[in-house]
Amino acid sequence: MHTDSNVTIPSPSPRARKSGTAAAAVAARALTAIAGGYLLALAFTGAAAALLCRVGGLDRADAFVAAGMLAMLAWPLAAIVSYAARSAGRGAAWVFGAALLLGATAWLLNPLPRPV
Repeated sequence: MHTDSNVTIPSPSPRARKSGTAAAAVAARALTAIAGGYLLALAFTGAAAALLCRVGGLDRADAFVAAGMLAMLAWPLAAIVSYAARSAGRGAAWVFGAALLLGATAWLLNPLPRPV
């Protein structure tokens, strides 16, 4: 095996380094769209069902079915927001922040039952 000490390995070009960060940003946005969309839909279902039970006077099961159908609109909305934001961090902040806000609303409107 012959080794040549004068051989230099070229460093990656700035364009190659930039494409690596672009791939990471796309991966972060995809993770936000998938996981954040799921959490947003789940939190929306809880908040809307609690609101429909309290304000709308619906039965609990009917409220969850109606809220679950409406929540299917929240998931694509989360994907649109995560890709339309200026950065992956802003998209994640919007999606996870909205999920946190809706989750807190669901928790406040529908507290845990008291032990007997």
